[in-house]
Amino acid sequence: MNISDAHIKKWEALISTGELGSVIEQLKSTIPPGMPVLSGKLDEISSEFFRFEKSRLIKPSKWVESQKLLIAKHVTFLVNEIKSGHQTPAVNRTQGINNKLVKEKSMPMIKDKAEFKALINQFFENVLKKEKPNFKTDYNSSFTDGDEKAPLVIDFLNDLQVDLSRKVFVSIGGADGKELLYLLKASGAKFGILLEWDEGWCKKVEEIAPEGITLEAIAGDVWSNRSRCNRLLNSWFDQGLIDGVVITAFSVLHELNNRSDEPEKYNHSELLTKIKGKVFPAYFYSKEPTQLKELQGKYLVSMKKYCDQEDLLQFAKFLHGLHFKHLDKPSESGSDSVLMEAQLAGEVIKKMVYFLRDANVDKLIYEVQECHASLDPEDFKKRLEKIFGKVRVQKSSSETFDRYFRLSGIEIENLDPKITEWVPNPFTIFQAFPKI
Repeated sequence: MNISDAHIKKWEALISTGELGSVIEQLKSTIPPGMPVLSGKLDEISSEFFRFEKSRLIKPSKWVESQKLLIAKHVTFLVNEIKSGHQTPAVNRTQGINNKLVKEKSMPMIKDKAEFKALINQFFENVLKKEKPNFKTDYNSSFTDGDEKAPLVIDFLNDLQVDLSRKVFVSIGGADGKELLYLLKASGAKFGILLEWDEGWCKKVEEIAPEGITLEAIAGDVWSNRSRCNRLLNSWFDQGLIDGVVITAFSVLHELNNRSDEPEKYNHSELLTKIKGKVFPAYFYSKEPTQLKELQGKYLVSMKKYCDQEDLLQFAKFLHGLHFKHLDKPSESGSDSVLMEAQLAGEVIKKMVYFLRDANVDKLIYEVQECHASLDPEDFKKRLEKIFGKVRVQKSSSETFDRYFRLSGIEIENLDPKITEWVPNPFTIFQAFPKI
């Protein structure tokens, strides 16, 4: 890219004066399509700005202000990435600046087949030794984008015309608390609860909570702490301090049946009912990877760019034994591919894409302990209807997953036409609210 310091300074000046549309249009003519990390992020920002422009005249002023600040943050981040890329020598990777950006985000994508072979062999060796790393804190450090997810919750509640000023927000698995803090600031609410496994995050969140905000950060297993949360909410409700509750969960509920202190007792309905307590009205927003019941049959998967057939088959067998014993076992097909049932194939692909992105054996050992296909969206919707009333459900993809899937070179053959709903990684958004 031919970018001068003058370009950078001009963009920074436009951002400071709020002329975000001008910066986005100039970036479109600057970033070539051959740079998927940069151009993909720009596409996301452009779509985000389009939705903002379309809605800002009919949305509350608080929403307009918070959304504009968020978009400005995203544009500034992208400009800083370009600034860093054109001032710093390129790293010695085949993907050039793309891999440099990935590395700067703590995502040092595996560079070649030899590196993949060494790391996957290390994974199998550690798994056979039954080594389970104490990796929760480092793993959680990658989930620091809660303030980018929170506007989705505010949009949902604003569409329902909910007065948020006296609601309490409960964030399940909210990591560093950015999501919860954003929700409290954007809504004007004074009460919040963070349910987070990591004690370190909880301490930090309580320390940085703004003055005038009552924020309880409860560390440990959310299932074990559900009664404590219940008592807090009921107490605040009885005292007239709150007049409703909003519960949020982003990519956490699907793993609780594997990770809770009592996995044999864990139950989504019991958890959410207990957390909600007697507080009414109650609202719920969640985005989760879910089971794809509509996909049936078997699919051929190969990863010739990084992984040979033997290692792919061994990994598929490992996941089959861990989470998919009810399905047919995976098997070799031809010289490169592995034949497996749809749900197993989806899980293998997702785990491999994240492994390629992170190049981290400990993270993979941690990730395989959970199953993205464990949450049945139809069953979960019925549970939410019994607890909250009405439920909206919609499919959602992941731009980040799609980007790294394309970079991975994974090939899938003999696919059902519905595969477009499967790759990129499908999430399901659940929005629950009272019937009245």
